[in-house]
Amino acid sequence: MDALIPVDEALSRIFTHCFYHKTELSDLDSGFGKILAENVYAIHDVPSFDRAMLDGYAVRYKDIKQATRDHPIILEVTAHVPAGSVPDRELQQGEAFRTMTGAPIAGGADTLIQQEWTDFGESVDTTKVSVFRSVNKGEAIQHQGHDIREGQLLLPKGSMIGPVEIALLASQGIFEISTMTPPRIGIFSTGSEIIEINGKWEKGKIYNSNTPMLTGLLRKAGAEVVSHPAIIDDHDLLWEKFHDALNRFDMVVTTGGVSVGDWDLTPKILEEIGVRRLFWGVFIRPGTPIYAGVFQDKLVFALSGNPPAAFVNAHVFVLPAIQKMLSLKDGAIHSMTARLQHVPKKKKVRHTRFLTGRLYERDNEWWIDVGGDQSAGTMSRFVHANALARIEPSDEMSEGERVQVDLL
Repeated sequence: MDALIPVDEALSRIFTHCFYHKTELSDLDSGFGKILAENVYAIHDVPSFDRAMLDGYAVRYKDIKQATRDHPIILEVTAHVPAGSVPDRELQQGEAFRTMTGAPIAGGADTLIQQEWTDFGESVDTTKVSVFRSVNKGEAIQHQGHDIREGQLLLPKGSMIGPVEIALLASQGIFEISTMTPPRIGIFSTGSEIIEINGKWEKGKIYNSNTPMLTGLLRKAGAEVVSHPAIIDDHDLLWEKFHDALNRFDMVVTTGGVSVGDWDLTPKILEEIGVRRLFWGVFIRPGTPIYAGVFQDKLVFALSGNPPAAFVNAHVFVLPAIQKMLSLKDGAIHSMTARLQHVPKKKKVRHTRFLTGRLYERDNEWWIDVGGDQSAGTMSRFVHANALARIEPSDEMSEGERVQVDLL
């Protein structure tokens, strides 16, 4: 391993090598969950005409401003305007146009009286409406361009396409968009002690939990993940599998074989193939012996084989790399600050520590409870955690101290 570097220095080195610009055309259905590859601008005003916000009557404000329950204003109903139709003439003084929700407001009208404030239909003469309440001028009318103006930035590059984004695109009649092609990531767990989850358990062996865990984590971040069976600690076999993967995928992520033991072969083999090292070893706990490199402009990560450390390594380094590759505007990791509760006693170290915890609100402030087992070998503690508290070497680790928190 090299001399350890700080977390932020490691991230900086990673970010300078996030070379990825693959795009594809997607329709609104297949584009769900993908990332916009370019800015999208509005083609039309929304709404494209002054429209009724409820069922009622389009009127002139001057005609109804004195209306009360005791002294209603009676208007002639001279047109009916359902949604989808267009008034064929302008409203005149003393008239009311029956107008349904979403329908255009006739020229000459400047106010909409909702149906509940009239008694239309209660008498035999349905060509008249009695208005028994005045409203503000412009009531219940949404004017053209109130929501979106033609030419305005509708969605910026890097937006993730979700239900709201689809609604905005559909409102413009946009059915095809340029999206970032999800990077293809190959995942390998290494170690002769690893058996697949459908294999027969043997003493001294452990089931492969890293591969399915990382598969889910990286897919959630927007990547296309191809997982592979675990590889035993054999130089030639590891060389063959790594070489093939480095030439097939946009990124390669391995776990295990990254420390300084006799069978920690991964960094050596990666560099034999041609990977250029970015760093090997970071001031982070858990997961200090993480390796990162570049192969033909592709990022390569070798994470700790310890499942909690592999999770933290992936959360802190791999997810931001995917975010950068996809130009994701809002980030794959959402952070905030919170106050610490049930702080474990720890000696001061030069490492940035990530503690699992339960984020909750108390007295209008956010707190994170980091009590309980925080040992590097305990994966079950993640089950009830919804956040990671980032503890810097300079933090006092005292009850109530405010720290950065990453949501899980």
